[in-house]
Amino acid sequence: MFVEHGPRGILTAAIPKILGDQPHVAVALDAQERRGLRALAETVAKLWVNGVPVATDGFDARIEALRSQQGGARAETARTLSFAGHWPDIVDVPGATVAEAPAAPPRVAAAHTAGPAVAPPKVPEPVAVSPAAVSPAQNESAQMPAPETTGAAATIAAEAAPAQYMPPAPSYPPALALPQTVVTQTEYVTAPAVAGQAVNIAAPAAVGDQTATALGIVDSASAAHTAFVERQAQAHAAFLQTREAMLAMVARRRGELPGRVVARSAPATTVVTAPPVAAPAVTAPAAFVAPVTPAPASAAPPASAPAPVTPAAARPAPVAPVPAPAPPAPSQEPAAAPGTVLFSREQLEVLAGGKVSEVFGPRFAEYDNYERLVRMPEPPLLLADRVISIDGEPGTMGTGTIVTETDVDPDAWYMHNGRMSPGVVIESGQADLLLASWLGADFSNRSDRVYRLLGCDLTFMGELPKGGETLHYEIHIDGHAKTGDTRLFFFHYDCYIGDRLMISVRNGQAGFFSDAELADSDGVLWDAADDAPREGAIRDTPPQVTTKRSFSAEELAAYVDGHAYTCFGAGFERAAAHSRTPSLPKGRLRLFDEIAEFDPEGGPWGRGYLRARAHVPADSWFYSGHFKNDPCMPGTLMADAATQALSFAMAAYGFTIEHDGWRFEPVPDEMSRFVCRGQVIPNADHTLDYEVFIEEIIDGPTPTVYAALLCRSDGFKVFHARRFGIRLVPDWPMPPGAPGPVHILEGTTDVRGDYGALLACGRGMPSDAFGELYKPFDGTRRAPRLPDEPYHFVSRIISVDSPPGVPTKGGTCVAEYDVPADAWYLADTHSDAVPLSVLIEILLQPCGWLSSYNGFAANRPDDVLFRNLDGKNITQLRPALVGTLRVSTTMERYAEGGGSTICFFDVVCTQNDEVVMTMNTAFGFFKPEAMENQVGLKSPQFTLDGLNAEAPVNVEYLGPELSGAPYLHQGRLQVLDRVKFWPGAGDAGLGRAVAIYDVHPEAWFFKAHFFQDPVQPGSLGLEAMQQCARAAARLAGVADGATHFEQVAHDQSFDWSFRGQVTPLAKLARSAVEILSVETDERGTLVVFNGTFWVDDLCIYETKKMGVRAVRA
Repeated sequence: MFVEHGPRGILTAAIPKILGDQPHVAVALDAQERRGLRALAETVAKLWVNGVPVATDGFDARIEALRSQQGGARAETARTLSFAGHWPDIVDVPGATVAEAPAAPPRVAAAHTAGPAVAPPKVPEPVAVSPAAVSPAQNESAQMPAPETTGAAATIAAEAAPAQYMPPAPSYPPALALPQTVVTQTEYVTAPAVAGQAVNIAAPAAVGDQTATALGIVDSASAAHTAFVERQAQAHAAFLQTREAMLAMVARRRGELPGRVVARSAPATTVVTAPPVAAPAVTAPAAFVAPVTPAPASAAPPASAPAPVTPAAARPAPVAPVPAPAPPAPSQEPAAAPGTVLFSREQLEVLAGGKVSEVFGPRFAEYDNYERLVRMPEPPLLLADRVISIDGEPGTMGTGTIVTETDVDPDAWYMHNGRMSPGVVIESGQADLLLASWLGADFSNRSDRVYRLLGCDLTFMGELPKGGETLHYEIHIDGHAKTGDTRLFFFHYDCYIGDRLMISVRNGQAGFFSDAELADSDGVLWDAADDAPREGAIRDTPPQVTTKRSFSAEELAAYVDGHAYTCFGAGFERAAAHSRTPSLPKGRLRLFDEIAEFDPEGGPWGRGYLRARAHVPADSWFYSGHFKNDPCMPGTLMADAATQALSFAMAAYGFTIEHDGWRFEPVPDEMSRFVCRGQVIPNADHTLDYEVFIEEIIDGPTPTVYAALLCRSDGFKVFHARRFGIRLVPDWPMPPGAPGPVHILEGTTDVRGDYGALLACGRGMPSDAFGELYKPFDGTRRAPRLPDEPYHFVSRIISVDSPPGVPTKGGTCVAEYDVPADAWYLADTHSDAVPLSVLIEILLQPCGWLSSYNGFAANRPDDVLFRNLDGKNITQLRPALVGTLRVSTTMERYAEGGGSTICFFDVVCTQNDEVVMTMNTAFGFFKPEAMENQVGLKSPQFTLDGLNAEAPVNVEYLGPELSGAPYLHQGRLQVLDRVKFWPGAGDAGLGRAVAIYDVHPEAWFFKAHFFQDPVQPGSLGLEAMQQCARAAARLAGVADGATHFEQVAHDQSFDWSFRGQVTPLAKLARSAVEILSVETDERGTLVVFNGTFWVDDLCIYETKKMGVRAVRA
């Protein structure tokens, strides 16, 4: 038996889930979904039915006492609570047109006959309001009403919430809907003349003839509406004349019909007088007031909605027009001429920090006397670059439209990995402030009130802006309202990049508040414990959850710098090899300092929780200029920081490990509601906590996470977004559009052979390299890649004699590589000749290009990995020096089977028409799962016991025994750390050596080879065995007196086999060589050896009869 005494019935609902079918009774004394007295009575009855002793007589007596009090006066000793019968009136803010509009009469359904007025009806009993009818204002704050607005007449429905009990709102007539008028460049629409009619309100009459009275009210309303239509028609006709010129300008500038421009987000043209709504005194900008504004722009028209349900009528109190301050007589400013700019960037900077009248003109000279004004921010947060046009009567506080543009500077502070930050995108639609100023806000504010954003509904429509693009904002102020002394306005905007809608903002709300009101805010009232994830919310298992539960400033800095493995630790080794890991912005946009808490299955919902902490000093950069003489942290930066915290949580769940080069981006086409209910100002240092409450985790081709976001300033809730989604989307470290001169290969239509396209083969968009053939890899599929810089060794493709996408036996491509005089690998080898590993790559990389060109990967539906398998008859005839090397690659044949494709090539490298090296080699395309369980070489020349045996000679690779000439490789090509040597060992009795190096997941070659598929190049394994043999030759004394080693012994053919890979998960790599012979002639001493290469305890490479030649002067 369970009896819950507290409010609501949360525990009562949980008990059946815990006990299941076990016998029990659980009741709540104060369940929220029922009226308190009824709930109490039902609870008592339920207890009595289930055998609980209940004093029903005493309960009945109390009920009867309550009933008796309803018919007469209460006893003097009874305790009472008194409430005001009505909240203060909410009235429209001037212009004069609105102020002169007749008061809205009550809606009464009756025939058209005259009659006396009707006495006001009794206030009905409180009724239950469904969750859909509860406005966000009621959820967000109890102390601020949800006023109706001029030009925006109703609030939006709130998200699902428990039912509340409240009296019905007073009834009022709907906004007058004027027919839509299509405007073209050659047609003017003139409103028909409407005869005016006086408005006569009937005197009160005796109660009883209600029908006649109602009909009289209808006649009065009809007359008022007739007069209203006449005034609207006249104003609208004048408006259309000025708008036609602006639409023609926009059409010429953007290549569109004027009708299309209007259809994007035309400002509301209906103006209504706000009905009175009862409310307590306003103490803070707390209510989320949502006017009806146009739906987010889209290609399809919105579905028609049913008519709203009107509650029972109640007579409203009279609406008192609020007189506007008297600025100079307004006159409509002319629209900017086609192709011109209304206000330049320089003028915007004046408006943000200088004398407004210098730009707006002398009618705004009064503004210059005020310390605080409604201004756009000063740089660097002044993001608008120009104003194209303003449509609105200056100084009237009416509605209006402003069009601005922002040029996205690829080097700007707000860019991250080539994209604009989400919060900055929102902030760039900041010209609602300029429009409010133009419409006369500060004639009323007079420095006593300042602008603050309350919230908006925003929808990202696609990818974030990139450098070089221009953002075109069309911003509309839809209406105004006033409650007490607090004045609000409502806005919406759309942002376009070219013809693509990029972001849509609806139900934007802002207001002008006194310092006292701002200080007395109740903040955000949402609490995760009172909420729950949406029904059917998905929570897939994350790929790899970090073991850490908090992250220091140093660990967070490592992540911001691209070192995910350093930040997240074990399990994230593959992320260490990323070319460009998905990360967070640096500089000004690094908006928090540490992760104070991360619980992957925590939070009130048990789905995950993260708390990021920012220390905000009083001299933070964003206070300067946001705004002049009114410093505060932009709410858009709070939003950006919260989305960054969500992105970090996504990385901590391991989603970035397999997504090198990708980026975080808001989920498109889903509305998110941002709510601002407090301010962060430089009155002291502050601590901001950004909380992330995970709601959904969705794995798949584009991993996605949804969460509720909350920001606290010193514990006070100031920002909230109930449901915001971040996803990972494909991107490339090399921006799309390969740089440099474009060279389309002969015989193709779109396959490029220039250097920019070859770099794209390494880390760019695949179609930039292979055209339409590789379009399928521009999304989430993974393409086979060439190595990236600094291990990229193809400068150009000269020719190819087979068609793209068609595997062709005998097809040949000719490539070139330019050896620079300052090449890093020449410095690392103390030589003027190209080292073995680089020369091998110069010959192998055209094989990879030709394999991709033939379409082996593109013609398959699944992803594949590309690996070298064998090299035969490799012979270097002369050194490769500074200059151009030409490589001719022929695909001799290919074989397919078991899900794999093997390609065989014949390769010749020349310099100045002389052969440098020749080889036969084989590559394979394999399914990724085929590489997960590598078995290595079955019969290695060395045993594991031999590798681990104690050696009589142990030296550091660059210790005194191995320093000096003939030099061993250093820098990037130092692939050994320690050497063990057994003199006289081996079948020939000439010695055996093992060289060791520790594999680090952040090794440079993982980042270069390959993008999204990090493995050690096989050529570095050959180099490791060559270096081990050089160390053995020096320790054996056969290289004494030599000045240098040949890159590999010239004229000595050798073979290799590769049957495995070194990944960032590896720990130890070892090279083992056994000397087969030592010969000395006039060219020097030739040491021939067999070698193996091991990763951890598996032998994966083997070479036979490779040579080292020590050359004497």
